Amino acid sequence: MWIYDAAVESDLLSLSPRRRVVHTSLYESLRTNLPRESMGFLDYPFLAREAEDGRDQRRFPGHGEVLRYLEDFAPDFDLGRMIRFETEVSHVGMANDDSGGGGWTVRSRRADGDGEGEEEMSEVYDGVVVCWDSIGSDFVNNE
Repeated sequence: MWIYDAAVESDLLSLSPRRRVVHTSLYESLRTNLPRESMGFLDYPFLAREAEDGRDQRRFPGHGEVLRYLEDFAPDFDLGRMIRFETEVSHVGMANDDSGGGGWTVRSRRADGDGEGEEEMSEVYDGVVVCWDSIGSDFVNNE
């Protein structure tokens, strides 16, 4: 969501099924509409960093600074091990668990681009967060 891409769709009205689809909601000069103090996590505040390396110290920072904050946050909390990139999620639904413990069934497959050799997986999780990016769908599981 916070990765800027200057590309635009070839059919701005989305009438053509053959149009180039661009998944982005950003524009180059986008700044947040909330102060950074409201955007940070309680145990990981969104503080202004030194101006070196192009950091944005404004109270209402641009999209690049939000992306850098999230890029700093993810490894500090080891989130990479819970994110499955380039994965197409085909189904999310309540698990049919006889124990009554609840949970969510997630069916997915790796998106290798050509559709060849993709095996669908089915897993059950306590919680699920589904995210979409400019390349495809990703999901984060909460084991």
